[in-house]
Amino acid sequence: MQRPFAPALLLLVLHIACTSPSSTSVARAEATVDVEVVPLKHAAAAEIQELVLELVEAAHWAAKAPKSGNVNGITATGVEFGPELRVLADPRTNSLVITGTREERERLREWVARLDVEG
Repeated sequence: MQRPFAPALLLLVLHIACTSPSSTSVARAEATVDVEVVPLKHAAAAEIQELVLELVEAAHWAAKAPKSGNVNGITATGVEFGPELRVLADPRTNSLVITGTREERERLREWVARLDVEG
């Protein structure tokens, strides 16, 4: 079931992601992949996992857009997620298990913090 505010929220979070600095391809090659557990306080892990994966996919396509242009007013600069990135929901602990580079995990933690709200 899709919430009526989901598209607007998706655009807001994507805008934040696209305007935040990220690692370069060279740094990615040298980056260490690690696992992190992110506990949720308000939202269900499965719902946040679904939203985060949609955002990662949207950021991937936005990053592939021409650098001189933008998509729906959102400039796609510097957003890269590697093939090692994984986001799993653990309903037992209501947590997300994130596998990725330090920069990827930091970015996803920021997104999760903005999405994990009461309501």
